[in-house]
Amino acid sequence: MLRALRGLLAGAASLPVFWWLFSELAMLYEMSLVPGSSRADLGDDFGLGLLLFFVVTPLSLLASALFGRLVFRRSS
Repeated sequence: MLRALRGLLAGAASLPVFWWLFSELAMLYEMSLVPGSSRADLGDDFGLGLLLFFVVTPLSLLASALFGRLVFRRSS
């Protein structure tokens, strides 16, 4: 029971961290493709929103689930 709780809490706590990490990577990727000098120039970019919703969100959920499973398997 405690083992499952640790895994669940680790997965839930890691979700914002993974979302931030993947969104920063998406932002760097988008800045390399779109001509602009700052993040403010990407405010009207529709592709960035799609990238955040359809790529970053599922990757973050998957990474946090895998991290929670890793914590579950490593805890005794």
